[in-house]
Amino acid sequence: MAESALHDSLQRWADALCNSKWTELTLMPAMERQYQLHNWFTPEFCMLSLDRITDFLLEAVHVKSSTKTETQTVAILPNFRTPLSGFRDILYVLLSGHNALVRTESHITLFPTLATALMALTPSMSGRVAFCDKLSGFDAVIADLPEKEEGALATHLARFPHVFRKAVCHAAILTGEETEKELRALAHDIYLYFGRTPRSIRKLYVPEDYDFAPLIHILHEESQSIAGHNQFLNHLDYQKSIRLMNKQFYMDSGTFLFVESAECNPPTAVVYFEHYRDGEEPAVGVHRKECISSHLTGIPFGQANTPSLFDYDNNIDIMQFLGQL
Repeated sequence: MAESALHDSLQRWADALCNSKWTELTLMPAMERQYQLHNWFTPEFCMLSLDRITDFLLEAVHVKSSTKTETQTVAILPNFRTPLSGFRDILYVLLSGHNALVRTESHITLFPTLATALMALTPSMSGRVAFCDKLSGFDAVIADLPEKEEGALATHLARFPHVFRKAVCHAAILTGEETEKELRALAHDIYLYFGRTPRSIRKLYVPEDYDFAPLIHILHEESQSIAGHNQFLNHLDYQKSIRLMNKQFYMDSGTFLFVESAECNPPTAVVYFEHYRDGEEPAVGVHRKECISSHLTGIPFGQANTPSLFDYDNNIDIMQFLGQL
């Protein structure tokens, strides 16, 4: 496909998503159905994901694309921790001149509905993106590997050219000097998508004398949209019960528990924290952590779950990989 034709298609997709009437008529029933099948994907978080897709499309319109004559089919295995996980990978594949084959699951309905609706706006994109529940007939792989399945899945797919992205734990370093605005941004990084995405901040490094009260208060205020979600509250109550039975100290924000631990990757509804001494660097970087901080190096607070198109997960340059196929 010519570069101009692809960019015209991407612009039409972005224009459609910016049209509230088109979104309501085309996608609202799919969002409601998605929530019924998988209620972690609330309408609020579905709309947030759609906003991010619009931003990605507007970025992609200005990116030079490939005009490869030998087109490959690239299999995409998303993590499905957000309603539209994997859409960025589709854009990478299209911009690289290849076709995308996305493995989906029975409870994931909004994603294929969106892609089908967008492609219907641009007939020239017909056949460029397909969905399936069992992969076959592909040439390369981009996969988000669940931590419990890394070994078996990687072994099965390793014979193809591949990018395997492993689970990470995003951490934030706090100094106690954060402003209220910064703490509110951090609260969003914690609670968006119920804190269940690979980019959610799930571990905090704090000074020994850190006062949690301002953060707990702000997180309570900012996360009220998930406070009535039954499935999430079941996780919260279960985690409270465990801590009470084990007589383990915790702090309760009303939606998340703050628990001291040297581990990472806490269960749903829990944020781990660890102290560091004044004048010492926190021991980040272990357990496959990624540090996020507004005072030190890393991603600014508030941007953990709102990456740009080329803010690559695991810092793996997908466009470079696709360009070598």
